[in-house]
Amino acid sequence: MDSLSIHYYFNGRRNPFGGDINFADDEYLNLLYDVQNLEHQIQQAIHIIDYYSEKTKSIGIIVDEWGTWHPQATVESGLYQQNTLRDAVLAAVVLNLFNRYSSRIHHGQHAQTVNVLQSLCLTRARRQ
Repeated sequence: MDSLSIHYYFNGRRNPFGGDINFADDEYLNLLYDVQNLEHQIQQAIHIIDYYSEKTKSIGIIVDEWGTWHPQATVESGLYQQNTLRDAVLAAVVLNLFNRYSSRIHHGQHAQTVNVLQSLCLTRARRQ
């Protein structure tokens, strides 16, 4: 085994994060606070790898999907959600977390690229 995968969406199951563009200050802070849960999962993965692996082999961690998943992103909406500066701040905090654990996290992959969940860009089809 070369790596252990972690999948993490910030979706507000534990604490309400509000909607994609409508949220209160406490919901904003709850979203950022949830990064601690991702860090806890990373720490648990490190402990498990260290306990069960051979010391001669470096087994990495891959955070293969991560990002926000607001309530507006449903199957019916095509998982579309509007992104705000709040999502950008969360991404910066998560990337900083990955940097702090860079000796163990070998790869981090943002979940979506275009139009769904915390995508890097939003597009709209041309209307006729």
